[in-house]
Amino acid sequence: MSSSNIVDHTTPLYRAYHEAGHCAAAFLTGANVDSIEVFPEGGGVCRVLRADDAAQRQTIAAAGYAIEFILHRSGRLAPQGPKTPDKWFIDFSMGNARDDKVSFFGGDFTEGDGAWPEEKDREFMMFGWREVSTLLASWMPAIEMLANRLAADSRVTGLEARAIFEQHGLPK
Repeated sequence: MSSSNIVDHTTPLYRAYHEAGHCAAAFLTGANVDSIEVFPEGGGVCRVLRADDAAQRQTIAAAGYAIEFILHRSGRLAPQGPKTPDKWFIDFSMGNARDDKVSFFGGDFTEGDGAWPEEKDREFMMFGWREVSTLLASWMPAIEMLANRLAADSRVTGLEARAIFEQHGLPK
């Protein structure tokens, strides 16, 4: 594996993968996307239109984490590529997923120490691992193309993102 396949967790490309995961899940569950964006100072957003039911919202919310999980399991996630410890990944990804967990559960369960209850994190992770990463795995070429475009341009419209997914087999 070349170092160009490693995704550094401190870069816009990493954030772009995360947001591209949300976008993919939106399209695959029948929702529409207004736009996706990564910000220079950190973070990003996927503006989803018409997430009608709880299962759809949960799938979309867990999709950013699911992409991070796929990158980690494939050895593509920095800081140490294939040698990145699972504990580091879990700690980093759960910290990164705060807003997504609020969307997933429909409320903020942050405790006094700033952490979420372990059982809530575990439920979120298991859903991401078992349900959403399986859904997204076959769409990785489109997700990769969208992530690279988003990292380069900072913002992609929903129509532009949909066109990328249609090139990879998403029905029109």
